[in-house]
Amino acid sequence: MPFIQWKNSAFDRLESLPQKQAFDVLHHLLLLERFPYLGARLPFTHRELENCRQLNVGRSYRVIHEFEESIDEVWILFVQHVREQRPGDEQVRRRRND
Repeated sequence: MPFIQWKNSAFDRLESLPQKQAFDVLHHLLLLERFPYLGARLPFTHRELENCRQLNVGRSYRVIHEFEESIDEVWILFVQHVREQRPGDEQVRRRRND
């Protein structure tokens, strides 16, 4: 079963959410331990980002994550409100390398 890892800024964002929304996000993320490829694949142009996916949490939030199969880890890269612009290739590449 994959291990869930957080990028610091994604975890900070989770902590800033109202309690109900934060628990909703966490509940959905528990599914990633069993189904690490859950969520829609994102249309990034860089091949290195091909394992990045978007998991929608209700109608309000999205979680952008990446499954590193070789080390059996799911990395939570972004937690965002759906009204925020989804990060582009360069933002995701920088976040992965933080």
